[in-house]
Amino acid sequence: MEMSWSHTPSSVWWALEASSSGVSLEGDQNSPPGADPHGSMRARSPTLRPRPQMPGKEVTNFYDYAGEGEEGEEDTEEWILQQPNRGAIRVYQPGSTYSEPVCCTTDTTADTIIARCLAKELVVHYGSGQNQWIRFDQKPLEIQNGFLRSLGYTDPRRIQLEGLSSDLGHLFRFVTGYEQGKRPEDKVQLACPLRVKEMTGLSGWNKRFCVLCGARLFIFSTSRPKGKPALVLDLTGGKVLEHKSKKSYYCVRVSASRREVLLSFDSRMEQSRWLERAAKVVSKHPLEANLSGNSLQRVPKYFFLNYYLVALNLSRNFMKENYSHTVSSRLGSKVRVIGWINNLAYFRHLVSLSLSGNQLEQFPVSLCTLFTLQELDISCNRIKVIPQEIQRLTNLTTLLLHSNHLTSLPRGLVDLRRLTTLVLAFNRFIELPPLLKEVPSLSTLIMSGNNISSIPEDISLIENLRHLDYRLNQLKSRLPSSTQELPALSRLNLRGTDIRELDMKLLPFVEDLNCSDNKLKSLTLYESPSAYTDSF
Repeated sequence: MEMSWSHTPSSVWWALEASSSGVSLEGDQNSPPGADPHGSMRARSPTLRPRPQMPGKEVTNFYDYAGEGEEGEEDTEEWILQQPNRGAIRVYQPGSTYSEPVCCTTDTTADTIIARCLAKELVVHYGSGQNQWIRFDQKPLEIQNGFLRSLGYTDPRRIQLEGLSSDLGHLFRFVTGYEQGKRPEDKVQLACPLRVKEMTGLSGWNKRFCVLCGARLFIFSTSRPKGKPALVLDLTGGKVLEHKSKKSYYCVRVSASRREVLLSFDSRMEQSRWLERAAKVVSKHPLEANLSGNSLQRVPKYFFLNYYLVALNLSRNFMKENYSHTVSSRLGSKVRVIGWINNLAYFRHLVSLSLSGNQLEQFPVSLCTLFTLQELDISCNRIKVIPQEIQRLTNLTTLLLHSNHLTSLPRGLVDLRRLTTLVLAFNRFIELPPLLKEVPSLSTLIMSGNNISSIPEDISLIENLRHLDYRLNQLKSRLPSSTQELPALSRLNLRGTDIRELDMKLLPFVEDLNCSDNKLKSLTLYESPSAYTDSF
């Protein structure tokens, strides 16, 4: 239970609206007239509109000669209608009603638009409340055109130009992040002015406006909800108890790890109502959830009330991905369903996630938006490829990928500068992935049960390596001389590798060595002139 200023719901700030910055246009060979081919971006006013290129002047950016008037819109429409693969999408910032049109083609990928918007991600928000994260290689204009066709649009010209209209945003919009105020925890349960006293200071009772919103209690500085709240308490893992005071009989004590406040009510009924609602929030929002071995295809809906979940175990289930926001019911109607793997991106505070043993054939790319993840277990599946987007999980320290069908690793893995434990056991590697030498933070590397025939000479570049496991491979050569340059290596497992010769002088720092179930013919124990060598 802690104080937090982040993720404040838009439903609380009645008088506030987030401001948004401009977005540039597509900068390829199909760019609008005068677009910057290098994709440069300039901030501009919401009232600015694109204007046709001025005679005798070289335009380096589509908005260099922006000004008021309708000729800019006409010029944009003219550019779009020149080719059938052109169009426009409107990009919003989370919580904002202001948007900017971005001209693009059906070949323009999401990563290009994300770069132009100086954003980290792009999300489709449907009017039904469903959020869908867009992969880097997906094409936003194609997604928008498909949505329009599903609504019954058939005129190609109208489909091309519909993206310029802001009216589409009520049903379908592109947002540079997940929409705030669209989640269950953003639902205001109780709101009214109360007498409040902080127990950690000398202040007395003061009339303040209080809002119970999801798992958080917002306390404003005055009796009216103006500006930002003076105090935000996260009720997750906290305590809400009835309290009796000499000056106020009907009280509720709200305890945080560092803060404690008293709320005073005018009647027993009002006290009971707040106490009941707040107590339910505390009891229904555990920080960890273990749903392993339950034959689940989806996470139960009520779990999504806990936005602050930090650990989720979904191992040994049948979890699936589903990017459709509705499914057909037995009665033929469309019913909105959540709980799929791609909906896990909702948990923006998740630190540990296990999807081990779910018969997954593809790595769920949507997991790469869980930027807070430190431990990811996706072992015991049928995954053949790890996507490049994994580079976005920069907080990852432990990655368990064993018992899959992997033969290589993506280049993006080198961006995981905090990765210390990597388990690649029982896959289909024929060599140690070369890129691992560029991940110097690795301290534990498990490569057992693959088809590897040698340990590379440059393994010494993984300078912090402490635990190396090569058991159940087919090592046909001696240990490389570079292993003696691993000062941190203290544990080595070579069990069942068919190694024939072992020179201990190459392992001066190893304290735990397992070389059982081999066919050793030579074991060198010392390097001195009187070195002892035993032959078998």
